[in-house]
Amino acid sequence: MIKVMYDNRSTNFGMKLQFLEEKPYKQLEFTSTSNKRIDKHPKLVVKYNLIEPFTITTDSIIPSEYCAGDTLFISYTTQKEFESDNKFKAILSDENGIFDLPTVIGNYNSKSSGTILGILPTELPKGTNYRVRVVSSNPQEVGSISPTPLIINPLPPKPIISRKDNLLISNSPIGNLWFDEKGVIPGATDRIFIPSHPGKYYVVVTLNNCSNKSEIFVLTDLDKILSQKYSYTFYPNPTSETMIVNVGKPCDLEIFNMQGVQLLNFPVQIGEQSINISSLSTGVYIVKFNLEANEYIIKKLVIH
Repeated sequence: MIKVMYDNRSTNFGMKLQFLEEKPYKQLEFTSTSNKRIDKHPKLVVKYNLIEPFTITTDSIIPSEYCAGDTLFISYTTQKEFESDNKFKAILSDENGIFDLPTVIGNYNSKSSGTILGILPTELPKGTNYRVRVVSSNPQEVGSISPTPLIINPLPPKPIISRKDNLLISNSPIGNLWFDEKGVIPGATDRIFIPSHPGKYYVVVTLNNCSNKSEIFVLTDLDKILSQKYSYTFYPNPTSETMIVNVGKPCDLEIFNMQGVQLLNFPVQIGEQSINISSLSTGVYIVKFNLEANEYIIKKLVIH
């Protein structure tokens, strides 16, 4: 119901419309005319065209934050029963809440209220004002826009694994977690992973609570032997400015960062010797003992 009020106490003719009940009206049009002077008890004629309220109401979506590729549930309420062959569709706006080119994210064959299982596209850009609405096919009607905006975060780029010697290297500098055929590998969160045996490996990268998985990397063999003939150790670990190296046979020692870039290279002799590593900043590094006959040993060094 609409109440029309006007004020004829001044030459400024005033009118306002007061809604006496709340309904999601799509549009309201009215015009007014007067056949007498405003200050002489005017005759008021009001014409209005009130389009029917939405017959499909899209509910708030909970939770309100998702990753691209996630599933979500879109509940809606209808004010009438639709035809038996009707299909409801959940459509997604762009990141600015505009439905000029909406994306269909779910379908549901029904004649009345229900819940649609939606799947977000994996290539969505980051946005904080995505909206959803439900539309019908028979008859064709457009529902209301979801009351609250959705926050959608993009997926990290799909990680790629490469191999260098017996090292597996993720192309993502952060957010890595390594897996083998048995599942997650405890503590394997660095960019570089040192496998102990052949097998199938993959890495999952997580950024802003959104994850993406690499293809499976099949390590068919460890093509260079991990030498066990002599002792090759260093201490302390963690360390800061120096490391004490103890080797059973002369070799070359290389230190790499977790991006696989060589930072230091030293020849070392049998026995103990001190090596200055003060040029290295805090972090995790790979130490490689290069031996003769294509043998080598790889270990991890922590600088604090």
